[in-house]
Amino acid sequence: MPALRAAVVFCLVLVLAVPSVLAAGEPAPAQLRGVLLDSQGLPAKGYQIGLRTANGDLFTSGATAADGTFAVTGLPADTYRIVAFAPDGTEFPVLSKEVKLTTGQVERVEIRMAEKGTAPGRPASAADAAKGGTAAKAGLWSSTAFKVGIVVAGALAVGAAVSGGSSKSSTPVSPSAP
Repeated sequence: MPALRAAVVFCLVLVLAVPSVLAAGEPAPAQLRGVLLDSQGLPAKGYQIGLRTANGDLFTSGATAADGTFAVTGLPADTYRIVAFAPDGTEFPVLSKEVKLTTGQVERVEIRMAEKGTAPGRPASAADAAKGGTAAKAGLWSSTAFKVGIVVAGALAVGAAVSGGSSKSSTPVSPSAP
């Protein structure tokens, strides 16, 4: 049992350490930070900012703060079309906003939403309709280093469980033995 416990502790340390070691060699992701304004120029609270790549990938922020501020982090270098999503899912294009981000860049923007949005579940453009919508990206879960860490930890845990189960003695013991 102590061997299994040691293996579990080792796997946990490995899962936490390996992704950060492997990520050290990866380029720094880009960030987009800024303020979202409604069509009248007032801060838009509770919206999400979406960044779409030319191939349809979608990266989103958390909800905008009361002052309209937002941040989208963990972005690969690419050119993005910016959109805003209302709390009910309605998509609002922002007025003439496309941004090109390079590795490690932190871009700051002030963006204003268009007056009309697109109902949830409908593509915002003909290009999105042709692609069948968009694919969402999740920062940590899409990291190669994280995936490698999970696979290695799983293999070690299986190995520890298999080898830890054979600790019983194969020689029969007499009930009268001391």
